[in-house]
Amino acid sequence: MKEKSFLPIREWVAVLCMLFSLAYLSTVVHKHKNHSFPDSSSIMQVVVVGEVKEEKTLSLPPGSTVADACAKITLLPTAQIEALALDAKLKEGQILIIPKRGALSVYLKGAVKQEGVYHLKEQATFKDLYESALFTDMADIKALKRKRRKLLDGETITIAAVRGEDTQEG
Repeated sequence: MKEKSFLPIREWVAVLCMLFSLAYLSTVVHKHKNHSFPDSSSIMQVVVVGEVKEEKTLSLPPGSTVADACAKITLLPTAQIEALALDAKLKEGQILIIPKRGALSVYLKGAVKQEGVYHLKEQATFKDLYESALFTDMADIKALKRKRRKLLDGETITIAAVRGEDTQEG
């Protein structure tokens, strides 16, 4: 009996189907292997404070806007959202202040007893801030009193601490 050296047609078709399947699967795996999935390093943290139901830190993708952050929080009825530049890009670690209608809102940090949002009258100056905020004993009140400009709505202000023996009464 003579042996056939060739496979029957249906076995050739099966072999070709398997080869095509392997080629297809390898391209799919290769695509996903090179695809960049977001990881924790491509997420930025933004703190949202002010006229919100709950102040919170949001995890957002880079390139997110103020509108993206506002969509993830619950605003209070007193929020003045129209005062914000909704298309402005946010930055890593940014403090986004949602202002109060009819007030100037600033975020105060540093040598203060209570870090957070302060609502002042519109057109407020550093003098108004000095009169309304509670500072620590180490706050550099003299430097704060020297500032004469108007405050900017949504501004973050860091109150410096005095160094060494340079203390003052306030």
